[in-house]
Amino acid sequence: MQNDLKHIQELLESSNPDETREGAYMAMQGGAVEAVPQLVKRIEFSNPGVQEAVEAALRKIGGQPVLFAVLPLLRPEDPALRNISMDLLRAVGKCDVETLTELLKDDAPAIRIFGADS
Repeated sequence: MQNDLKHIQELLESSNPDETREGAYMAMQGGAVEAVPQLVKRIEFSNPGVQEAVEAALRKIGGQPVLFAVLPLLRPEDPALRNISMDLLRAVGKCDVETLTELLKDDAPAIRIFGADS
């Protein structure tokens, strides 16, 4: 598994969209929680196929690691990034409702709205 994880991480770091997408699918199939930080970084990849693969992998892996990795993506001004983040939070948020409830206390009105929507 260690070799698989290393290979997944190498693919996710690639600038080649096909390789990055392959890494995301491998992470999804293997439930590679260790790859969550790299997957989250790749959400911003400009290739829609990569974004789709990364989002699918994060949904499948799920749980608190995904929830905590996605929360910071609510703050940037990029609406597309926030929308993907919101979709992911809706999918995995049930694993930690308390953390989502904390968003309702945020100073930023938009974050409170996102918390209520999740």
